[in-house]
Amino acid sequence: AGLLIRSFDRLMSVDRGFDVERVLAADVALPSEKYAKRDQRSEFYRRLLDQARAMPGVTSAALVSALPLQGETWVDIVGNEHDTREMFARPTVNVRFISSEYFKTLGAPLRAGRAFEDMDRGRTVAIISKSVADRLFPGQDAVGRKILHNETVTQVVGVTSDFRSTSLDKDPVNMLYIPYWQRPRLSASLLVRSAIDPKAMSGSVREAVWSLDPEVPVPETRTLVQIMNKSVAERRFNMSLVLAFALSALALASFGVYGVLAYTVARRRSEIGIRMALGADAGSVRSLVLRQGMQPVAIGLAVGVAGALAAGRLLSSMLFRVSANDPLTVAAVAAALCAVALAACAVPARRATRVNPIAALRCE
Repeated sequence: AGLLIRSFDRLMSVDRGFDVERVLAADVALPSEKYAKRDQRSEFYRRLLDQARAMPGVTSAALVSALPLQGETWVDIVGNEHDTREMFARPTVNVRFISSEYFKTLGAPLRAGRAFEDMDRGRTVAIISKSVADRLFPGQDAVGRKILHNETVTQVVGVTSDFRSTSLDKDPVNMLYIPYWQRPRLSASLLVRSAIDPKAMSGSVREAVWSLDPEVPVPETRTLVQIMNKSVAERRFNMSLVLAFALSALALASFGVYGVLAYTVARRRSEIGIRMALGADAGSVRSLVLRQGMQPVAIGLAVGVAGALAAGRLLSSMLFRVSANDPLTVAAVAAALCAVALAACAVPARRATRVNPIAALRCE
C-alpha cells in the first residue's frame, strides 16, 4: 500500500508538459451522409472554431482528432525526404490532426518554428516532436526540412517538446501533428481554454455546435482535469483497494496487540502489585509492560519488512518511478506500524500502573 501510494503521488506530480486547468473538451460527431465530402467537414470545423473563439471568457479554442492522455490512436511511419531505409526501419509516430491554436490551448509552447496558419491551406505541412526531429535530423534544425509521411513529401514548420500526450505513466512518444483541413474527419474534439470555470462553458459549447447544425450530436463534455483523472482511474482504484486492506490489517494488528497485552497485564496483576509494594515506581512498571509488549512487535516488524521487500517485486510493473525496495517507503511504513503498536501497548501499560499494591498483597 505504501509503495502504491507513493507511486500514485509521483504519477500525479509528473511533468505533463501541458496545462490541464481551465480547459473544456467536447466531442463532435458529424453525420456521415450530410458531411460526406472533405470540404464540408473542413468548413464546419472552421466555422465552429470561429464560434468558439467568440464565446465570452474563451481565450483560445482548438480542434484535435484525439484528446490528450487517451492512448495511442493513430500510428504511422515517417522518414526524412531522402530516406532509403526499409519502411519498417523508419521511426513510428502517433498522428494527431489539429487546428492552429492547439498548442496555445494546451499551454504547450513550441520549441522551434511556428504553429499552423491559414496560409498553410493547400500546402502539405506538419509539426513534429523533438524526439522525431532528433531521429530524422540529428544535430540539425528540423524547421523548414521535409519528411516522408505515407510516401508524401511534407514540410516541417514547427517542433514541439516531448510532452506526455498519450499517457501519464509512459514516456513521451514520437508525435506528428497535421492540420485538420488536410484530412478532416467525421469525429473530432473541440478544446476551449476559458478564463472562468470551464464546466460553466458546457452549455455555450453545445449551443455553438447546434447553431451551425442542430443535427450534430455533442455526446459528452468534460474538462482536461477529468480526462486526466480518468486516465489514472485504474491505478487509483488499485491503490485504494490495497490501502483499504492495509488499513484493515493495521486495525486488526493494533486490536490484537492491545487485547493480548491487556490480558497479560490482567493475569500479572498480583505480580505488578508486589513489584510496586517492593518499591517499583509507575514509570518502571510502565516501561516493563511497554518493553515486553513491543518485543514481539519488533520481531514481527523485522519479518514483515523482509517479506515486503520480497513481495514488492511483484508490484514492480504497477509502480511509477518508485523502486520496489524504496527505503523511504519501508521506513515510513515501519514507523507507522511502530506508532500504532506503541499506542496499542500504552493503554494496558497505563492500566498496570494503577494496580493497588495492598489489594494485590491481600490476594496473595
